[in-house]
Amino acid sequence: MNIREWFGFKGEYDNTLGINACVDSLLELYSKAIKRYFSVHDAESYRAIQNLDVNGLSKGQRLFLNWLNEKGFPFLNELASRHLPDSEQLIAQIEYDKYILEEEMCFEYPDDVRSSLISIVNEVPEYIQAANEVSVSVSIEQLWDNWASWIPEAQVSECYVSEIIYGKIKENPYKTSNYVESASFAGSLLFLGGLI
Repeated sequence: MNIREWFGFKGEYDNTLGINACVDSLLELYSKAIKRYFSVHDAESYRAIQNLDVNGLSKGQRLFLNWLNEKGFPFLNELASRHLPDSEQLIAQIEYDKYILEEEMCFEYPDDVRSSLISIVNEVPEYIQAANEVSVSVSIEQLWDNWASWIPEAQVSECYVSEIIYGKIKENPYKTSNYVESASFAGSLLFLGGLI
């Protein structure tokens, strides 16, 4: 079973992308931390943690388990199933959070581990949102560049505009030489057409 299945995702994803390898390693570390925090080392999925008997837990563990069930696990399940931009900045931010959690894995201070786990769930969505905004911005620029290079600068030797005025088609007295002039001429006809 791969780590995404442990968090409830049964679909396929491209594990050759850097972002997916990064998310997999974060989820791997996250699952190790919560198994160790709750002393459930043989949990076959997050549901084993989700359904723990709260009677044997401390107050802090009960509160954390409640938070995991309400916010943590839903986000981690979504993270496991999302297609994320393969952004170097996003990877670096996730790697940093992973590094912080790795430093706490000695469990000298279990509360610090819990804080790191909560921080990951609270901060990673912000990283993803920023990466998506940059990704969309780049995509729009690429789309515009591709579209602009596709538009031919068609040379028009003679342009005829059909106007249905009194049932006749009139010849356009204005000759245009390229699409820029044609566009502005068409725009002026549209404006004038609304006045007639």
